Amino acid sequence: MRAGGKASISNMKTRILEVVELLTTKEATTILVCHLETLYQWVKQGKIGCIRTGRNLKFHPQHIQEYFEPQSRSV
Repeated sequence: MRAGGKASISNMKTRILEVVELLTTKEATTILVCHLETLYQWVKQGKIGCIRTGRNLKFHPQHIQEYFEPQSRSV
C-alpha cells in the first residue's frame, strides 16, 4: 500500500473471465443426438462433464467437444 493507504492499481492482479453461454440438457441431447436418460448416464459415468446449477445440469461447449475427441481418434 502507498503512504496514503490506497492500493496501487498497477500492483493488482487482473483476471480475464470468458463468458460463454451454457447449453441446457435439451440443447446437449440435440447436439449429441442422444436421449435425455443417455446423457444423464454419461454424466454419471464421467464420460461427459457438466456444471450443476441447483438441480439442473448445464454444459459448456468444451464439454461437448471433449466428448467427441476420444471417439474421433479411434476412427
